[in-house]
Amino acid sequence: MSIDYDITAEALSGLNYRRLHAGDDYDFRFNLIRNSVAFPLTGVGVKVWLTIKEASLKADADAKLQLTSAVSGEVEITDATNGRFVVKFRAGGSKGTDDLEGTWRYDLQVKAYVDGVLKVVTVAEGLIEFLPNLTRAIA
Repeated sequence: MSIDYDITAEALSGLNYRRLHAGDDYDFRFNLIRNSVAFPLTGVGVKVWLTIKEASLKADADAKLQLTSAVSGEVEITDATNGRFVVKFRAGGSKGTDDLEGTWRYDLQVKAYVDGVLKVVTVAEGLIEFLPNLTRAIA
């Protein structure tokens, strides 16, 4: 079975490699499309995760950063019917970008209904780099 996902977002331009600044706020809007049709994020149990790790085999508990739609303010599903959501990177705090200087692996997973069955699928992966900021003020 072949499933094509088309993530339409500036965040994934340039061969799935994105450079950001550590300690900055970012809101990335995604449109999830499967086989040229909007991929719905509707139903009980649907969830979205963005995970950043230094190595693929590390446990999620050891991730540099993990944002999820299960926590308010991290990943917001804005239009479930049309597969739209926003990943919200914040400058500081326990899940902030201020301590992320370096290049890391990331993936974007969704738990959604695929052909009527709730499944976890990786829809994007690659490298993400957080550049150092000259100004360190985040408050």
